[in-house]
Amino acid sequence: DDETAIEAGLLVPGRDGRQPFSRFRDRLMFPIWDQGGRVIGFGGRLLADGVRAPRYLNSPETALFSKRNTLYGAHLAAKAAKESASIIVVEGYTDCISLFQHGIENVVASLGTAFTEQQARWLARLAEKIIIAFDADAAGEAATLRSLDMLAELGMRVAVVTMAPGQDPDEFVRQQGPDRFRAAVGTAVPLTEYKLNKVLAESTLNTVEDRARAVERAVAIVGRLESAVEREGYIHFIAERCGVTPESVRAELLRTHANLTKSGGPGHTPEKNRHNNKGFPRRDNE
Repeated sequence: DDETAIEAGLLVPGRDGRQPFSRFRDRLMFPIWDQGGRVIGFGGRLLADGVRAPRYLNSPETALFSKRNTLYGAHLAAKAAKESASIIVVEGYTDCISLFQHGIENVVASLGTAFTEQQARWLARLAEKIIIAFDADAAGEAATLRSLDMLAELGMRVAVVTMAPGQDPDEFVRQQGPDRFRAAVGTAVPLTEYKLNKVLAESTLNTVEDRARAVERAVAIVGRLESAVEREGYIHFIAERCGVTPESVRAELLRTHANLTKSGGPGHTPEKNRHNNKGFPRRDNE
């Protein structure tokens, strides 16, 4: 009946006593399943051009469907993700479908929102490594950075697949084939390197002042790493990219940590931001 269809998010109540109407009229429908393979909601892709309406529309929050707890294709990806110890996360339904059709089954899609902690924890139970393959455009990059931070905070190994500007995983796998996509996944850039590449690409390095600002932005990223080995490796990475010495990068890293410790800057809390005598975050065994 209409009341149940409205509660399920399939119909929208009519205004001023009018009849309810279809939420998903004139849309290509994508069933959304829970982790047990039951349909709990829908996504609809607008078919007509020039219509003033969202291109994609998901079911509203209902008793069954919660975007915070759902990833598209999760029930199909679980087995392959556990076997490979990795899972690929894409943005769109068609990206997920296309990769799966080409034999890449450890793939899920977000539902058009930034990652939630519930989604991230589900991913962590399935795999040790998370590969982000979002669209190579400005919106995709912003979503990627938000997702990387969420996943990294839970201690997961995170990497990013880089694609040509304007390209998405669906286009990539259809144009270049699954083997090329698997190769791109195999060379996915680790989280920290991805962030450093982004920061340094946005920096000009023509003057001493330019290089100083670039190093300052870069060490703010490296300073969050707990591994001394990783920090040392990225110190040399920054030095080479910016045309400075590793010693100067190391000194800037120490200065930045000292300032954050005094000011109670980002990430500084009495419980979490304990520092050793080198200015780096103290490990539990120190």
